[in-house]
Amino acid sequence: MKLTALLSCMKDQPSNNLLYPEPLSLEYNNNEFGYLQRFLKVTRIQNFLKTQYPLVFLLPFAFLLIFTGLDDTVLQVDEGADTFISTTILKYGYPKHSDGTQYTMPYGDAFGGIFMYRTWVPYYIQSASLYLFGQNTFSARLPFAILGVFSIWSLYSFTLRWTNRKIIAFFAALLLVTSVPALLYFRTARYVAIPILLTPLLLSFYITLFDKEKWNPAPLTCVAILYFHTMYVEFAGVILGMLIHLFLYRGRVTKDNLSKVKGSAMITALLCLPWLTVLPTLMNRISEFYTSTSSLIDTSWWRFPKHFFAFLFQTNNYIFPFILAPFLFLSGLKPQRFQVSLLVLCTVSVFATASLHSIPLLQYVSACIPLLFILLAMIVYYLFEKSMVWQAALMLTLIASNFIHVAPLIPLKQWAELSNEKFLTTGYRGDAYRTFTREAELKSEFYQYWQELSHRYQGP
Repeated sequence: MKLTALLSCMKDQPSNNLLYPEPLSLEYNNNEFGYLQRFLKVTRIQNFLKTQYPLVFLLPFAFLLIFTGLDDTVLQVDEGADTFISTTILKYGYPKHSDGTQYTMPYGDAFGGIFMYRTWVPYYIQSASLYLFGQNTFSARLPFAILGVFSIWSLYSFTLRWTNRKIIAFFAALLLVTSVPALLYFRTARYVAIPILLTPLLLSFYITLFDKEKWNPAPLTCVAILYFHTMYVEFAGVILGMLIHLFLYRGRVTKDNLSKVKGSAMITALLCLPWLTVLPTLMNRISEFYTSTSSLIDTSWWRFPKHFFAFLFQTNNYIFPFILAPFLFLSGLKPQRFQVSLLVLCTVSVFATASLHSIPLLQYVSACIPLLFILLAMIVYYLFEKSMVWQAALMLTLIASNFIHVAPLIPLKQWAELSNEKFLTTGYRGDAYRTFTREAELKSEFYQYWQELSHRYQGP
């Protein structure tokens, strides 16, 4: 189905068709499968499809892109190390650096062999899969692939609730389904994809705080605790953005609901903050390890702005083309300042907290991916609000190529190549130069991904 045809279907169409045009007797209504029962069931199905029918397309499409050839390749280095940690849970009941024979991540072993380098939720999830389906590549990646499919639902549902636009929700979810970095994370036997699911889920419960109804803090508290014990650095960024947003718009929250936030925060802190006591010891060991293995690791205070801009560079190339950022000030988006500010604040704060990492990898800001796709979907919709054809054209361009992302960098790349001697004076600058010239290249990541899926891997 063409994208424009699918978009046209998203406009609610009134219907005059009768569900049961023929008259039905009272006896029929009174039997076990009577008219009223059937009517209510059909009505519920219709109401669900009316708001959720884009998922009928998105979820199978996501399943195809995520699960095809999931076990074609062997586990990569980091996947293998994390999967090994999960297998120790099957033996000891908790994660350890060694199973008695093999040993991994010695630089993080500071607590008598107990694995404290990362929080444990992803490892218990993976160990359950290994226990149920055997210790193989498919089982190692399966739970994260399943969570990837649920991430599409989570993003669509949150966007629909937050923007009240089915088309924007569809655009955001479609961008996520076709995002090659996100797809690779979903196919990776590690924790890196889980924040893509938990971020919109956490925000879905947060925004109910602004309803005039009585707020139930339990769902937000549970997801917050789960998020922390999945990836606490990204969790800290999302929570920081939420708190700033809540402070700015506290006048929209009833006093009764606002008072419940303190209780939720106390419970979350009680069950999460004790873990942070291990960080000073761990950080010293990990910092020593990275600096001893590479001379390119910057230990000065300049590393924080460097990492921040490195995240911006990677995000621009693969997720959100910042050349479109000024369109967030479109007149059509002015009434959406409340919604836009939450997404922007959480994104910036995740970038800030992730800058603490020794290496600025895109996976450390994966929590921003769904937020940025919502912003991008809003821009696409409001930029061409009266033309579904132009909306579809822009979406296809964003999905099929990186032209909008990278084209503004091409002149800068040409200048850098003409003056390359200026950038090769040190190892760090030379590495940054090579990274920039490699990434500032026009290509179709999605096409290359399809090529990978359609050509079965024949390696080890």
